[in-house]
Amino acid sequence: MNFRSLAFVVPGIFAMALVGCERPITANNFDNWMPGKPKKENAWKPAKDITDFDKLFAQNCRGCHGDGQTTGAAISLNDPTLLAILPVDELKSIITNGVKKTAMPAFSIPNGGELTEAQIQILVDGIEAWKNEETAPKGPLPAYAAPFGDAVRGAEIYKAYAASVLAKIPAIGKDGFLTNPAFLGMVTDQSLRVMVIAGRPELGIPNYQTVISGKPMSDQDIADMVAWLASQRQNEFGQPVGVTPRTNL
Repeated sequence: MNFRSLAFVVPGIFAMALVGCERPITANNFDNWMPGKPKKENAWKPAKDITDFDKLFAQNCRGCHGDGQTTGAAISLNDPTLLAILPVDELKSIITNGVKKTAMPAFSIPNGGELTEAQIQILVDGIEAWKNEETAPKGPLPAYAAPFGDAVRGAEIYKAYAASVLAKIPAIGKDGFLTNPAFLGMVTDQSLRVMVIAGRPELGIPNYQTVISGKPMSDQDIADMVAWLASQRQNEFGQPVGVTPRTNL
């Protein structure tokens, strides 16, 4: 082998040696770690080994739902109204199975996720622990799920709903996100119902009790408005697709 060949071979061998040094540091090979590598407590752990609620929430929920300090794309999971109406079995089912045709994935291992049943239960228990009677809405609560109401009457309810918040959030009005075809195409009817009931306080959208000044929304008001919102869905050609119930599962 001449000198010119060595000029190509030696750097290659050196590069391979460096790659070999970059193997993940775990508790099993920690004693062989090199300077500059993570400390033992920061060593990579399989997802199934995590049992701390805060870590599980940060890794699996915070990105979409925020953490109470920051706002996510989806409703905050520590919202008092949401926690008051959401059945614990439904919460566990959503985490386990996800919500079809939405951005909410299934987190259970049998459904293609990475969380064990025990980890899912840790998430459920931790979220349920956020319930607070002092901040929960007072009086009778609307049902978490219910059939559609009257879409025609819902249009009038929506006008009152939008008029009450337009001053604070122009985007929720006639040309705003609640009636945007792209938004309506991504959410389920149940998601629409939850938004009407719980609002999005972190975005300045009040809940069903305070959104229309001096007049809490009734069960019928909520059902009618959800029906109207669902009726605004369009296909890719801008044509109405009609009201077809889209459930959570």
